[in-house]
Amino acid sequence: MQYKKLFTPGKIGNVEIKNRIVMPPMMLGFGQFDGRPTEKMMNYYEARARGGAGLIVTEITRVNDFSGASAFAQLAISHDYHIAPLKEMIDRIHRHGAKMFIQLHHPGRQNIGLMMGTVPLSIAMERIMGKAYDRMFYKVAPFGKKLMEKDLVLKTWAPSKSPRAYSAESKNREMSVHEIKKIIHRSSSQTEKIELDVKVGDKVRIISGPFAEFIGDISEVYPDKSKLRAMVSIFGRETPVELEYKQIQKV
Repeated sequence: MQYKKLFTPGKIGNVEIKNRIVMPPMMLGFGQFDGRPTEKMMNYYEARARGGAGLIVTEITRVNDFSGASAFAQLAISHDYHIAPLKEMIDRIHRHGAKMFIQLHHPGRQNIGLMMGTVPLSIAMERIMGKAYDRMFYKVAPFGKKLMEKDLVLKTWAPSKSPRAYSAESKNREMSVHEIKKIIHRSSSQTEKIELDVKVGDKVRIISGPFAEFIGDISEVYPDKSKLRAMVSIFGRETPVELEYKQIQKV
């Protein structure tokens, strides 16, 4: 059988693909908690581009860390800090004449309760403990599965109340309008700039995220990014935590 069009270019919308060879999305497990592509992941995709693929589609790429993470070693596009490493990866693909599409993903009711809120906490703890947290996490992860079997974890989010998904079997709940709008906002291309009158030495209360209700002292302020760094006492140890303005209130 002859495939006369296999090596001819084609278009998807305004994007021209050099041939009809497409690598479909598949979960690699080469990522990290914070969702940035690792060198191993970039090397893997670049090898496929070098090998002749015209189009590469990434693995499921989460748009929300709290309710939308499906794996701990998953690619993400949920924060501004993902932009630079994703650009680097895509530039490496373009170098070989290939194109890359990103598969945006939120699992909804097909997620498992164990994943709800675990990734933001893990990102924060890894910044504090380094690779020691990774080793500890994967040792205690099987215990989390037992909690999930007894429905002792958070319910997954779905656009409307639904039966348990066959693939996940976790309880789910209907999302509020506020939660839906929040995910849409976080997935938008524009970053909201918030002005706040804060300075080094001010005391703040954290109102959202894994350190909600903690009190901290501001050690650095980044007004151009609407972010700051505060020293928070965690297990009796003063620990630097980077926060967005919208995550804090002045005390």
